[in-house]
Amino acid sequence: MRRVRTGGLIALALVLGCTSPGASEGVASEGVAAEVDTPVPGGPVRTDPWKPASAAAVEDARAKLERVVRAEALASADETWMLAHAVEAFGTGVETHAGENAVDAMLARASTDGGGPHFAGASESGTLRDPHPNHTLATLLAADPPRMQPMLRTAVASFERPASWGEHAWTLRALAIGAATGLADESFTNAEGETFSGLVLARAAARSIEADMQFLADARRDGTAVRKRGQGVWAQPCGGLHLIEAVAVWLFVREDAELRASLEHIRDVLAYRVGVEADLYAWMRGQAPPEIRVKLDAQELKFFGHVLDVAGDLERAQVPLPDAVLDEARARLVAAVQRLADARAFDRLAELRRDDPQLYRDLVGDAAHAVAGLALHRARDEHTVTP
Repeated sequence: MRRVRTGGLIALALVLGCTSPGASEGVASEGVAAEVDTPVPGGPVRTDPWKPASAAAVEDARAKLERVVRAEALASADETWMLAHAVEAFGTGVETHAGENAVDAMLARASTDGGGPHFAGASESGTLRDPHPNHTLATLLAADPPRMQPMLRTAVASFERPASWGEHAWTLRALAIGAATGLADESFTNAEGETFSGLVLARAAARSIEADMQFLADARRDGTAVRKRGQGVWAQPCGGLHLIEAVAVWLFVREDAELRASLEHIRDVLAYRVGVEADLYAWMRGQAPPEIRVKLDAQELKFFGHVLDVAGDLERAQVPLPDAVLDEARARLVAAVQRLADARAFDRLAELRRDDPQLYRDLVGDAAHAVAGLALHRARDEHTVTP
């Protein structure tokens, strides 16, 4: 059994761009049987066995995550990024602790400097209101389309073809929602007179995802091991999952053979990646010093919560992830939540806000995505997922 230096691998696992990783002591949590001393993972042979999480364990994890989001994301009417994640988790009717509607609070703090309404600058904590281009717009468009038409017009007017798609997943998603709701045309013209086709942009984005996942596709084809070195899709915000989501929304909006073929390939590689990530995290937990384990578990919360979240858009586009993959993602998420709870990470959020603000934001924001993902997964189980 070969052991390998882990410092660089663990450090790179902590920079997925939307959360931070965390871990346990290799003790099996409900839903996952974890082994500490396993061969180096990342190849075709799975190294960390798992079993489906019980309904009680899933509900307990959901309740823990919901408490985090309600306690932290709704604490201030000024924290736009936090409020957007609360809307993601709970919908447009959610209110701040002071009783103000979250959507109203965000819109009241929109800027009109330099043109139409948009989210600019930072909240009181220093957190950007729009950390990625049109992040907040895409969230609110999905929740409350009519009120967002002026902001969508601003986004269309200022659109420029991106040199790379990683930071522009939310713009692509906003354009798709605009086309789906009739608030914008599929083809649009920016303020400079340049005309774009949203479908053509979605095809380009899909090709960029395929290119970023090629190393995983090669490993899947050849049966070779994968190492996590911040390469390809792992260098994208939230591991590229938001861009997959945006492409899926476009395919739901406009059926297209080329886009469907690309998304089916992306789905297949993502299904393989779930197993790779699960084994890598389990291995890293067994190698990591105690001070890193909470960050590893937070990173697992991010990845598996986002997988469950994006699964809803993949299903609506009729390119669903296999049930077994979703069951594993849910089990891994439940186990990560329990390890975070055991480490008292959720009880120390005020301390983390002061001493490790990135980890704090990761825990709150990714808890929101996981709440949304668990709700979609429950709907799938009950055969109630609808477009």
